[in-house]
Amino acid sequence: MIAKFTEKRTLVMLNEWYDAMGKRQFDLARSLHEQINQHLPKLQRNAKLKLRYQLFFARFQLLFEKKDGLNKLFCELKRRKDEMDHELTYYFYFFKGLFHMVNGTPNRAVCRFKEAEQYLPAIEDRFEAAEFYYKTAGAYYMMKSSPLSIQYVNKALEIYQNEFGYIKKVLSCQLLLAVNYIDEARYEDAEQLFNESIKITDRINDNNLLCHAYYNFGFLKTAQKKDQEALPFYKKVLGNQLFEKESPVSYLHCVYEAVRSLFKTGSAAEGQTVLQKGLYIADKVQNNIMKLKLTALNILYTSQEDPYDRLQKLVLELQKIEAWVDLEVLLQDITDYYKKKGDFEKAAFFIMRG
Repeated sequence: MIAKFTEKRTLVMLNEWYDAMGKRQFDLARSLHEQINQHLPKLQRNAKLKLRYQLFFARFQLLFEKKDGLNKLFCELKRRKDEMDHELTYYFYFFKGLFHMVNGTPNRAVCRFKEAEQYLPAIEDRFEAAEFYYKTAGAYYMMKSSPLSIQYVNKALEIYQNEFGYIKKVLSCQLLLAVNYIDEARYEDAEQLFNESIKITDRINDNNLLCHAYYNFGFLKTAQKKDQEALPFYKKVLGNQLFEKESPVSYLHCVYEAVRSLFKTGSAAEGQTVLQKGLYIADKVQNNIMKLKLTALNILYTSQEDPYDRLQKLVLELQKIEAWVDLEVLLQDITDYYKKKGDFEKAAFFIMRG
C-alpha cells in the first residue's frame, strides 16, 4: 500500500499531467510523464492510481497522435471497468472516442463521446466540459455534420472566452468553427477567422497551432478550387519537422491535400516526392486509411493505363472500413477524371459509392 501522503502527492502529479495535456503543453506533459514514471513501482501497488495512470497514459499517447499499444491497453481497461467510479468511466469513454478519432472513424468516436457525456457531471470541471465539447465538435466535423459541430464548438467557446489564460483554446475553437464554415461554403467568414487566428497564434509563438491554422487556410483555398494559392500554406506545414513529430496524423492530412494540389497544378515530380513521404509516415504510424487514399492518388494521377480496376479495389477497401468522410473528396476526384475522359459509365460507379 502507498502511504496516504504519498498517494495524495501522486494524485496531484497525475492531475497536473492531465491538465498539461488538456492545455497542449507538450514539453510539460513529457516532463511530468518522466517524473511520474520514476514512481511507477509504488503507483502500481494502488489499484485506483494505476487505473488513473493507465487512462492518462492513453491520453498522453493520443496527444501525440500515437496508437502503439493502445488497442491492447483499452482491452485491459475494459476488463477493469467495474473498478472504475463515474469519473474514471468518463475518462475511459472519452479517451476511447479520441482513439477512434486518431483511427479515422468519427462515427465510432461519437458513440463513445455520447457514453462519456452521461458521466461528465462527475468531473465537476467546466474546463474539462469545454474540452469534451470541443472534441465532440471535431468528431461531428469529421462526419460532415456542421450544424452539430458548430453547436458543440460554441458551447466550448462560451466557457473559454470568458476565462484568462485560455487563448490557445479559444484559437483552436475558432479554427474548428472556420473549417465548418468551409463546409457551409461561408468562405469569407472562414477566411476572416483564419486571418485573425494566424496573427494571434504567430504572436504567442505556438508552433503546433500555427501549423494547424496554415493547413486549414490552405484547405479553404482548395475548397475554392484555388490550388495554386493553397500550396504556399501547405508548404509552410510540410517543412515543419516539429509538427511532423508532434502531430503525425494531422501532418499526413496536410500531405494528402498538398499532393492533390501539386498534381492538379502540374507539379507531378514534387507531388510524387511528397506522396512517397506520406506513404512512409502512414506506414510508420499505422494509418491504413491515409495509406489507401495516398495510394489511390498515386494511381489516379500517374497511371499510364486505365486505373479503373485498381481504383475500384481501393474504394471498396475504404468502404469496408467505413471511411465514408475520407471517400467523399477522393470519389469526386476519380469521378472528375472519368468525366473528362468521357467515360460516364465508369464515372457512374464511383458516383454511386458516395
